[in-house]
Amino acid sequence: MTTPLFKDHLPEIWTLIHRLGEAFAADKLTAQQFDQVVRAFFTPRRMQQTERVVPGWGQMASYGNGVTMVHVITVLTSLMLSPSYRALSPHDRNLLLWIGIFHDIEKKVINREKDHTHGFRSAAVIGRQAPQLGFDLRRPRYLDAWAKITRTATTYDPIIDRPIQDNEKLPRIMAGIRDVFGTDTPAALVTSAVLLHMSINVVHAWPQSAPLPDAEIPRYVDAALLPLLRTMMIADNDAWAFFDEGLKQSQRAETEAVFRRIERMIAKSP
Repeated sequence: MTTPLFKDHLPEIWTLIHRLGEAFAADKLTAQQFDQVVRAFFTPRRMQQTERVVPGWGQMASYGNGVTMVHVITVLTSLMLSPSYRALSPHDRNLLLWIGIFHDIEKKVINREKDHTHGFRSAAVIGRQAPQLGFDLRRPRYLDAWAKITRTATTYDPIIDRPIQDNEKLPRIMAGIRDVFGTDTPAALVTSAVLLHMSINVVHAWPQSAPLPDAEIPRYVDAALLPLLRTMMIADNDAWAFFDEGLKQSQRAETEAVFRRIERMIAKSP
């Protein structure tokens, strides 16, 4: 099963996140310096290079004065520093870097308003890009139809007066992942993690708009996906608290507790 290497496709970003991680670990980096380094890194040439590998990068970077672009690089740096990431195999660490760089590719932060549907839309992007990157697909002829269903799986929430992810479409979307990408293949795992990264409440202060009920989580998260999704969500939260160690540890403890519960549910699931 072919798995493209992140460092081969995006070598300059690979070097950047290692450099940022080393500087942070040595306490030689402030929040302002981190932001400045990331923004200076993405010259027009590098934006074009990244866009060829990660379609939509330029548009994503244009929203909210680049806040999502900086966040994505912070997530990748957080992964490099995470004990959960380091405990995984090289294969899974490579998958996590793909998950990290695509997880918010469709996020649109405008006027500080949260985008509640970008998880599904971002999954459609990585799914469509997977064969170009070199991921193996089981039935590529169904890819476009699956991507369309996934991208448009939204419903209106009158309470927040905004569209949210439509979880009623998840059985069809997940069945499509198995049909198009296979079961627990590299492409299926990366796409599923991006798809579901907004579907589980892990930090009390940051509730999701369309979380899955506990009883439904084992339908979509299995033992192969669990460590990838857990590590990704830890890194995502770590990135928002990157320079606040106390908050980072508190959020990490909450997330770990949620995934320990999910692990028990999966073990009991038939």
